[in-house]
Amino acid sequence: MSLRFTVFGGVRAFDGDDEVDVGHARQRHVLAALVVDAGRSVPADALVDRVWGERPPRLARGTLHSYFSRLRSVGVPVVAERGGYFVDIAPESVDANEFRDLIDAAADARDDQAAAVLLRRALELSAEEALPGVDSEWAVLLREEFARLRFTARLDLNDIELRRRRHSQILPQLEELLAVYPLDERLSGQTMLALYRAGRQAKAIAEHGRIRTRLATELGVDPSPQLQAIYQQILTGEADIAAAVAVPRQLPTAAPSFVGRADLLAQLDELRAGGTRVLSGIGGVGKTWLALQWAGRNLEHFPDGQLYVDLHGFGPGEPMSPDAALLGFLQGLGVDSAVIPADRQSRAALYRSTTAGRRLLVVLDNAGDTAQVAPLLPGGGSALVTSRNRLAGLVTSHGARPVLVDVLDDAEARDLFVRQLDSPRLSEPALDDLVEHCAGLPLALGIVAARAVTQPDLPLSELADELRDQASRLDGLDSGEIDLSLRAVFSSSLRSLPPDAVELFTLLGSAPGPDISVAAAAALAGVKIPAVRNLLRQLENASLIARTPHHRYRMHDLVRLHARELSSPNLSTALLRVFDFYRLSVWRADLAMRPTATLTALEPLTSGVEPAEPSTLDEAVAWFDAEHDCLLAAAELAADHDWCQPLVDLLLKSTDFRVRRGRCAEWLDLGRRAIVVADRAGDDLAALKTRRLFASDAILGGTPASAVEVLDEALATAERLGDTVEIAHTQHVLAGAWEYLGDDKKSVEHNLKALALADPDEHPLFFCRVSTALAHCRGRLGAMDEAAADLARSVAVAREHELVSEEANAVGHLAWLDRERGDLAGALTRYEWVVDTATRIGNISLAASYLAFVGECRRDLGDVEQARAAWSRGLDLYRTLPKDGFSAIMTDGLATLPSES
Repeated sequence: MSLRFTVFGGVRAFDGDDEVDVGHARQRHVLAALVVDAGRSVPADALVDRVWGERPPRLARGTLHSYFSRLRSVGVPVVAERGGYFVDIAPESVDANEFRDLIDAAADARDDQAAAVLLRRALELSAEEALPGVDSEWAVLLREEFARLRFTARLDLNDIELRRRRHSQILPQLEELLAVYPLDERLSGQTMLALYRAGRQAKAIAEHGRIRTRLATELGVDPSPQLQAIYQQILTGEADIAAAVAVPRQLPTAAPSFVGRADLLAQLDELRAGGTRVLSGIGGVGKTWLALQWAGRNLEHFPDGQLYVDLHGFGPGEPMSPDAALLGFLQGLGVDSAVIPADRQSRAALYRSTTAGRRLLVVLDNAGDTAQVAPLLPGGGSALVTSRNRLAGLVTSHGARPVLVDVLDDAEARDLFVRQLDSPRLSEPALDDLVEHCAGLPLALGIVAARAVTQPDLPLSELADELRDQASRLDGLDSGEIDLSLRAVFSSSLRSLPPDAVELFTLLGSAPGPDISVAAAAALAGVKIPAVRNLLRQLENASLIARTPHHRYRMHDLVRLHARELSSPNLSTALLRVFDFYRLSVWRADLAMRPTATLTALEPLTSGVEPAEPSTLDEAVAWFDAEHDCLLAAAELAADHDWCQPLVDLLLKSTDFRVRRGRCAEWLDLGRRAIVVADRAGDDLAALKTRRLFASDAILGGTPASAVEVLDEALATAERLGDTVEIAHTQHVLAGAWEYLGDDKKSVEHNLKALALADPDEHPLFFCRVSTALAHCRGRLGAMDEAAADLARSVAVAREHELVSEEANAVGHLAWLDRERGDLAGALTRYEWVVDTATRIGNISLAASYLAFVGECRRDLGDVEQARAAWSRGLDLYRTLPKDGFSAIMTDGLATLPSES
């Protein structure tokens, strides 16, 4: 069934050429209330109001349901959706929507001929009254709206016909309309002009006298300036007001130093065919440069001229009003000032009429919001808008297409910078440092280049030193002129934002990490997630932050410096909240990764923090991956503030993730700082734990010698405290250090001491780790039977307590024993099981390591292609990890294989 609906001339439904019986008058009324919003859900209360107004029946909603059932029975697809209803049809299948679309399309048409065709179709479609017989207040208002749209469309068509000198053809229609709308000044002016051009000057003058008298008598007003201007031109015989308008050439000169942006320039080429594009991005990113560069390269596509205005939406000075911009545009188009209306609506209508059908480019630079831009969109041609705001209203309501302008890449930034310098300075070694400090922002690059050029005796190294210090970098990026200062540019972007959005902006400048999630931002601001989403959206629309493809938010480095300078009085409390968010979230993620492990719950440090709650292993690993850099920065924040125990909490609960993802080396510097914080706090247990945690990261991060240095002191502290659990853990880490240093005997010695203190029932995870590590070194020392027994115990305990990662590690060591005993097939089976299991639980480091051994077994068994596949997969996994433990095995192994045929 292919349905279409009418509201003009009656509420009716058609399937092809056949009319569908949709029932009695009230049922048609219900259908009308739905189809005028085809495809969009209408709340039930709104439907009741549309159908019955202020006097609905007692069971109105139930009555509606019965109407919906009857409509569905004849094929009308009425769908219920979250408290509302809609007809599941294309909007254009309803004549009312087609009517609106035709009018909008006429406003955007390339020329008068195309616009006239569209307007005539709209007038034909709406020739009969809308919703006849429907008497609710909603229907009355809708009829009045359609009548206004139809009348305006008629007047727009009149203007086109007058421009095409078809005055004689439309004069009868004008006189008929004037009888219905005797006080409409636009219609009167059209009639006067048509009469004059038809050689009936006296009647044109008489029409002016008639409307002047009616306006004075009935409304107490004089004719508008534009109507008076038409009258004067008729009196003086100058009234061929259809004279050609001027061809404006208002574009400023494009910057000669423009570089790059090839992809954006190509994207803008679509504008040659018409429409509107909105270039948005942070202040100083080069939106105006890009707009003028593209415009200058495409002048031949706009032979009817180019209009330009700086709307000062973000300063300097007050924003320009649309009225003033319209006045300038109309004057630039050659329209007599005396004819230009005083009110915005009429002025905008005249502007659209003047530009209709013309191949014209309008550049609206530095726009503040949609309300400032919408009246300035031309009736024909193309419009290019630049703004720090996204101007979503233009996209939604006016069909504009957004074009996001980002910073320059490294090569483009360097090119832009060096183009502005004298050649002798290009050899100075500090040049690359200066470019780096400008972070790809064209305005910053331009300011620094200008300083270098205007101060030829200033070494670039001194300028680089000034910018190297983050505290003074923005001082170095200030040219001394109000519109060439990054501080002024960034501050003006905040001007239109509400206080709570500005507050969040200042807090984000000091938030730990390179980016932030919505949940962490909510903790930082001390608000609920829905509220912070709205604030983040406002900052994003203002181009002060950018959303990443992973739904996180990031600030440009120089914007962040400005945010830090503003410094909120609530900063200390906010930082404690966001740190606690990471600390509590880490505990929950660690619990999801190791649900059977014994984890001590953490108490909140502050109120109102809602931590992340990953509930599965995959969710936990994904959360850790996304937040890793922020977790490291949060730990740095805790060290900066000497938050000793909270810092230890974060380090402990993130250990398993660091190991799984091979990220231990990245935490070494933080580990050293944590030891200092614990020592300064005088907390012996924290001092012991920070040393052990640092040692673990050092061992797996490739510096086991530095681990031994701190572990002897940690062991002495544990023994002094008499804490057998800490003694056991420290002995185990010491064993690991000696193993990595190549002393298997010392490793066995320390692991035996640890195992003596490890109860498999109370601490199964620790028991498994110690047993597996002990077996590894015993096996390398030749004690194969003892190693096998250790591993059997480790596997049994791991399975009993569902410690999947520990079971996988132990099975992997059993596979090694198989290889040592010559059972390659048995080893391969176990190795492949370990790889599959490690992959399933997100332990990429473990999976990559064992793929090295899978490849060796496959090669030794003569299966070259499977060996190649295993090593290639392992290398692919290692490329996702920051460490490079077993990649050499795989690279060297691949080199030994015959080349692929």
